[in-house]
Amino acid sequence: VTLFHVLHHFGGLVLLLQFSHTIFADAGRVISNDTASVAIACTKLISATAATFMVDKVGRKPLILLGGLLSFLSNLAIGGYFYAQEYMALEVSSYSFIPVVAAAILLFAFNIGLVSIPVVLTGELFSPDVKAMSSCMIGVFGGVLGAISGKMYLIIVRSWGLGHTVPFLSFAIVALLSISIILYLLPETKGKNLAEIQRILAK
Repeated sequence: VTLFHVLHHFGGLVLLLQFSHTIFADAGRVISNDTASVAIACTKLISATAATFMVDKVGRKPLILLGGLLSFLSNLAIGGYFYAQEYMALEVSSYSFIPVVAAAILLFAFNIGLVSIPVVLTGELFSPDVKAMSSCMIGVFGGVLGAISGKMYLIIVRSWGLGHTVPFLSFAIVALLSISIILYLLPETKGKNLAEIQRILAK
């Protein structure tokens, strides 16, 4: 569950939401800030609603795999766009829709499973006597990661002048590695009770 929080903060989601105006402006904005905000809200609503209906029908791991692959490809697309703009000095304004579309896909990818499933897993993997403490510790851990990731992003982009390329390509790598580890370690919990899940984890 904590690895999901690493993915949230170092896989592009939280920083995209925090710095979306700056990212879109540097990309050569093709939509206004208001339109971007509405698009983000609609994407989150649609994907979260879809996840609600799909999580028990298709299982946790397929949604994690789908979200992970989409987040990897989305970060790669945004990083590739900025690499062409910042490091190759190419004229990419005609393709400024790419980071916008990729950002929407990234939001969809996280909300379809990578945000909602950790909440479900917290209820399934922890016994009632430790669930409250575990949730508290996970929340604190997420807050610390949020502070670190936000500061690091600003240092890399502004202080070091490396632009958005390095963060987003790093996000792609983090997404790929995190999802690979999660899928390897996490059993499918669909339709299983706590005792069954603990027996699987003990093997």
